[in-house]
Amino acid sequence: MPGASVVSLTFGEVLAAPRTGTGAAAASLWDELAAWLPPPPSAVLVLAGTPEPVAAALRGKGYLVVPQETSYPEPPSDHPEPAAAVLIVDRADLEVTRSLLEAGAAAMRGAGTLVAACARRAGPSRAPDDVRLLLDECGFNVIEEQDRRRSGGGDGTDPSADRAPGTVVSLYRARGDRFTIRGYRAGDEAAILPMFVESFGTPRSAEHWRWKFRDDPYGGLRITEVFDEASQLVAHYAGYPVHFVWPLRVGGVIPALQIGDTMTSKAVRATGFGRNSVLARMVDDFYERHCVGRTWFNYGFNTGHIRKLGERYLGYRYISPVTVWQRSLRTGLRLASQEAAARALGYRTRAVEAVGPDWDEFFARVAPRYGLLAQRDACYVAWRYLGCPDRVHRVVEIRRRSRLVGWGVVAARGQAVVLGDVLLDPESSGTAFPVLLRALARLFPGADVVQGWFSPHPDWWVARLRAAGFAPRSEPNALAPGFAFFAPAPTLADFEQSWYYTMGDSDLF
Repeated sequence: MPGASVVSLTFGEVLAAPRTGTGAAAASLWDELAAWLPPPPSAVLVLAGTPEPVAAALRGKGYLVVPQETSYPEPPSDHPEPAAAVLIVDRADLEVTRSLLEAGAAAMRGAGTLVAACARRAGPSRAPDDVRLLLDECGFNVIEEQDRRRSGGGDGTDPSADRAPGTVVSLYRARGDRFTIRGYRAGDEAAILPMFVESFGTPRSAEHWRWKFRDDPYGGLRITEVFDEASQLVAHYAGYPVHFVWPLRVGGVIPALQIGDTMTSKAVRATGFGRNSVLARMVDDFYERHCVGRTWFNYGFNTGHIRKLGERYLGYRYISPVTVWQRSLRTGLRLASQEAAARALGYRTRAVEAVGPDWDEFFARVAPRYGLLAQRDACYVAWRYLGCPDRVHRVVEIRRRSRLVGWGVVAARGQAVVLGDVLLDPESSGTAFPVLLRALARLFPGADVVQGWFSPHPDWWVARLRAAGFAPRSEPNALAPGFAFFAPAPTLADFEQSWYYTMGDSDLF
């Protein structure tokens, strides 16, 4: 497991690194690490590829050093159990570091303090902190962290600058913990699916899980999980990649994650507080593991307690709540006459089971008129709606003669038809939208109303909704779109002012 950005940090470099502060208060890297240890003569375990220099420095401070070779579940009786450990990541291969941490966790038996130092390459954007993730995976809870940037350049002030210019040295203080936090491993769904039933009161099939989290065409298995000391799954946080576009502002696609299936078992919901809660620690790991350097933002729709928790501890930021638009599906003579006129102009609708290249061409043609939105091309529609194993979605296309001029995705819920997604050519929408509504009345003859979530952008679309007889009302649960950002743009204001979304942009449709 080579770290993408980790470079070796010898203990000699730790000792020789420039001090911070001035005068008597100046502290070296080693001073800062040692200040986190319990006072001497505590027993301290050394975890390093080359442990003797670290051991010698600890003895110089009055510590009792536990030999590294005794750091296993059953050390000899004449060796004390370590109260702390010092980890120096002096090998770039993180599998070596993993082995050291696992041995340290076994020797410390889930208790005591661990202090660690590693060096990482500094680039134009931050890379994931692989050592921090290893600490999570090996059962350590990081409670304090510091970064020191080394500019490098060989000016003689830093003995390691010529070897590793532009590095960040990270210092960690952690404690043994009963939880391990890690990414998904093959077979974990055997525990995830029962937890979903426990959390949400409804079953989820293995086929649905695979479609949503493994077979997403934009990337899969963006999952972080928490396990207790008995290796039982106690918390789960996941997202699935979605591509966004903003044709008039950003070139190319914008990688994003739609968050879904946030779960914690009742047994751990009161464990920890605030930033140290199981949920917050899990989300921090998810951001580091799946978001930093990989996605521009995460998004989802939250309400109530989750919204407040997200704002305080998870870095969520929100825009205005969702609006539900609704109209009667008892179409009346006016809509029927509009359809007759439209048919005379060549407009037709039909439910489809597959989509082709002209859906890509259609999206490219109309996307600039919508602003910022998910890339609703053929790949997206085929996966998001036609590929959903629940088979609840009906995809209806509208063509004028042979040319695609719009489409909608619908599902029946009681006496209502949910228009969960729709994309229309603005130039044809005045005719195409009534034709689509008339088609829904035929597809669902027992339904009373058609409703959907629609954002207040773009203006021409809101005008089309009103012209078609839709009226807005507040979403009953006060759901609001929330975001966590990992890139400078788009910003929260951009989403407030420019995002086109529907219920299909949530995991509730």
